[in-house]
Amino acid sequence: MNEEYILFSKKGNNAKITYDNKNEIIISSFQIVYYISGKLYLCFKIKKQDSENIPSPKSIIFDGETEEGFKFNVDILNDFNENPFHFKFFDSASKRIQISKPLTLIKNNDEKTKLLRQYFTNFLFDYNTTNTNGFLIKINSKDFKFKNVPDYKDVKEIINITNIPKITGFMESNLDDDYKEQKIISKNIIDLLSYSQRQFIQVIYEEQINDKNEIEKITIYPEVLRPARAGFTLVESSIVYEQDQSIIKFIEETYEKYAEWKGKIKVDYPLTYYLLAFIPKQGEVEYILVFTAIESLLRRYEDYFLEQKSYSIQDIKQEQFREKIQSILNFKKEELDILTNPENKFFYPSLSFDESLNIIYKGKITSKYKDDSFGFNLKRDDFDCKAHSIRNNLIHRGEFHDYSDLRKVSNDMNNIVYMFDKIFLTILNYKGYFRDYRDIEKWIKLNENSPKNGKLNQIRDVTLVNKKGKLEWVK
Repeated sequence: MNEEYILFSKKGNNAKITYDNKNEIIISSFQIVYYISGKLYLCFKIKKQDSENIPSPKSIIFDGETEEGFKFNVDILNDFNENPFHFKFFDSASKRIQISKPLTLIKNNDEKTKLLRQYFTNFLFDYNTTNTNGFLIKINSKDFKFKNVPDYKDVKEIINITNIPKITGFMESNLDDDYKEQKIISKNIIDLLSYSQRQFIQVIYEEQINDKNEIEKITIYPEVLRPARAGFTLVESSIVYEQDQSIIKFIEETYEKYAEWKGKIKVDYPLTYYLLAFIPKQGEVEYILVFTAIESLLRRYEDYFLEQKSYSIQDIKQEQFREKIQSILNFKKEELDILTNPENKFFYPSLSFDESLNIIYKGKITSKYKDDSFGFNLKRDDFDCKAHSIRNNLIHRGEFHDYSDLRKVSNDMNNIVYMFDKIFLTILNYKGYFRDYRDIEKWIKLNENSPKNGKLNQIRDVTLVNKKGKLEWVK
């Protein structure tokens, strides 16, 4: 296949396949290939040889060594795409097996590695100058250096024209003794980097390098996705004309809260659905994915709220029903107690979309079940009040917009994206500017005049205009 379609490749001639530690098949040559389709393959040729009909194996181990001396060992039993009973060769043959798990290539276990270099796809360094090829982010007193690849200009052009994933750069950090902790930090940074671009930025492989600048270990992650067509980013991706918009400020300012909420409510789950929505597809699917992202965020925060306050869904539903009945009819207490017994069919096991929204906005379900310290003091705008009806009609009835009014379809989608951004950025306590998805020319900022509890509750609009070639702020 043309090299343009390959993201990563390693070749070798020394390899063998072993069935249950006894039956061996010699491999004449192999190649590990990561295609732009996002799939990692192990391609190999088998020498002419006789082999017995092998019974159903418990393991099929592929041992190989690349031309550069990297060794690997992988069980391909679950990835095998044909019946192992038919693996009987009386002639040479070529095989291709898709690898679905990370694959590690090791050169020398004795050498201590000092540097971790992680190669990622799809991120564009939009504002690079001729003498600048990256930026530096500091997290927990550690430096994470972002650099673009040497052929970045050509790669960027391919992405823009073909919309296929390509490696655009890498992130370097000094390896501490705790590799696992280093990986957690770098993964969180990549998550925030992805959100800042409304685009999956994915590490497809990493290198561990020793103090002699030699690569000792390579790990390949088969999970690359196509670039998105989001239209525009949340914040700018590199050198910018306004510091409050920079990706450096965004990641350094939100990292601590992101890591905290990732531990509490797994905010990376709704973020994944949000990013999937920007990969080109039909409009209904985009709506469903963003609504799934919002509801996932609401429900996870709802569960956290209920757990922290020791509230019971049954008690809440009972109280809601009691309040509604009392506002309409006049019952004696004994009659009301019977009517509002939790065993009655009137009670349901979950809260509505609106109720979950009220928890994250105000920390309130009913007048009895509330806690202002759990809400983020967000104000519901007109779209927030009708979002649930759009969501319910689509999810429960399969009814979407009338495509005769494409402007409304587009406007509602933009409002849903903005709704997620507003909630997510407030949770992250972000104070800088971000681009309003409803208007490409508008940047908005959470108000710095916060209430006594220190939480942000208003949004200030700022429009960026071009005047005589100069970018200026209009407040």
